[in-house]
Amino acid sequence: MAAEPNIISRDEISKLADRLTGHAEAITNTARHDIANDLRLSAAALRRLVVQDRTLRREIARIVAGCADKAAGSRLLELIGVDGGDV
Repeated sequence: MAAEPNIISRDEISKLADRLTGHAEAITNTARHDIANDLRLSAAALRRLVVQDRTLRREIARIVAGCADKAAGSRLLELIGVDGGDV
């Protein structure tokens, strides 16, 4: 059973975070600073998710490399959308 492909890549998420930050910076209406702050917070959350995803993938690759149970290792890779290739 192949894993579902990612809907949005880490690169696309990073670009979205950059656009959200740009939109936040473009808000000049002082009454809408709450929206600007929410956009900045959303951008920061997206950037953190990208970092956590990379960290999780590295850790799973480390675990799989030392895993004697090949079926379990393959399942771990499948869960992160990798079919035995690079993490």
